[in-house]
Amino acid sequence: MAEVFCDDLRVTVPLDYWPDVAGPLAAVLADSGMAPEFQDDKRQQWRVQGGTVRAETYRLVRAVSASGQALARMRAVGLLGGFLSTLGAVPCKVTGLHATLDREEPTPEVLERLMAKAASPEGLRAGRKRIPLGDLQRYLVRLPDGTDTGSIYCGPKTNEIRPVVYDKREERMAKGLPDPGVDITRYELRLRDVGATLRDAFDPTAIFWKYMAPDFLPAPENVPDWVPHGEGYALDKPVPLSPAERLSRRFSDSLDVADMVRLASSFPGGVDYLCDLVRRRASSTVLQ
Repeated sequence: MAEVFCDDLRVTVPLDYWPDVAGPLAAVLADSGMAPEFQDDKRQQWRVQGGTVRAETYRLVRAVSASGQALARMRAVGLLGGFLSTLGAVPCKVTGLHATLDREEPTPEVLERLMAKAASPEGLRAGRKRIPLGDLQRYLVRLPDGTDTGSIYCGPKTNEIRPVVYDKREERMAKGLPDPGVDITRYELRLRDVGATLRDAFDPTAIFWKYMAPDFLPAPENVPDWVPHGEGYALDKPVPLSPAERLSRRFSDSLDVADMVRLASSFPGGVDYLCDLVRRRASSTVLQ
């Protein structure tokens, strides 16, 4: 069975506590293979391929946001728990979270089912709250076979609870990504200030089914109950990588390095020349 995962996360940390978080957070992101992209007094950003983590100052808090690809990267290398425990070491608040589930099923039929449910006397609900038919925003895309697919946004962006259902396969292909070869419908529960915690970011199963069952999808058996501001959980603290391990991870995942290696390989002696440039750079850095 497909698992629910966190596909976007936003957390605020009081500015007074940010100095306690900044160093450990940068370390766990480096261990994840993420490289610093820019930094100034009020904001900084790390990137790995298409994923980003950003920290920005807003009034009295530092807001940390992690994109879906950045979170996927941290899950893949076993450091999502370390990232979250670093934030959880000081008082913090989860202000936004996307709990997401992908299912191998044709999207057009799903969209028709949800529209019919919304127009029925019972209506379409996210948890106990009915979604007015007028709040549904449907966007259609015509496929080569003549069928219409697309997406449904259930309510405006300002809603605390906003389910979104869309054709993930079509979205990927529209971006020029490889065809996964199967139909994929994405069910995405976008939440703001509902009492989610870092535990829900690590495992959003309970919070997803709290609002998406039964109208969007039937819940599987033995789904735990969700309560806001839940406590009583622990996340493993990250074990720092050695400098060599961190360098290897950064080197392997850097698109810039890959591009330089391709360029160096395009002419005779290029790889030796690239290595010489690295030695010169290292020598000048040591002298500084």
